[in-house]
Amino acid sequence: MPSFSIDTESLLGISHSGEVTIEGTGTVELTDGQVRNLIDLIRKNGGVTDVKKLQLKEQFPEIYETLDEAYRDAACEEAYRDWLTRGYECDYFDEPKGFRESIEAAGLFKSEPTAELIEKYREDYGLEEDEEIDPDEWEDFLDDAFYECIDKYYDSLDEAGKVAFIERFYPEAPYEWDPVHLEYNVGIPAAIIRMSKDE
Repeated sequence: MPSFSIDTESLLGISHSGEVTIEGTGTVELTDGQVRNLIDLIRKNGGVTDVKKLQLKEQFPEIYETLDEAYRDAACEEAYRDWLTRGYECDYFDEPKGFRESIEAAGLFKSEPTAELIEKYREDYGLEEDEEIDPDEWEDFLDDAFYECIDKYYDSLDEAGKVAFIERFYPEAPYEWDPVHLEYNVGIPAAIIRMSKDE
């Protein structure tokens, strides 16, 4: 069966600044016959592509159900991604036990006193080359350097990379979002709309 890309725009709720919406993408598989039915329906209605105006749910309930499931899945996935990244970036999640060790094991940060780290330490604390490193200050510096490194790495990632990072290093992040509150609209894939105009 041919697969088509879909774009979603979902309403998560209302905040003090107005509606909170997110955009997502997904795919839907339709049979050749279903594609033909959609094209014919659009043409029969003079190019109208709005699902409600076409009465798609009543005309072709199986097609509508397939589209509805695909749009719902795409909207839910994007809502989850938004919830996960927003939670991490707002410090809603407790740092898991062994977080730093996991980060170091992944090669994203090293606590060894490298020449680069020592130079930065001396710059931050205004020390001359012959002045000794204070062990307590060094530990505080390492903590700051660690989180600075992680923030820089995280910011360099795209959305998929950020989600993968959080899922890997915060595996027990409490997932509290309820998809029942998600509002989304079912549509017709853009490729099928183009086909209805081209043929």
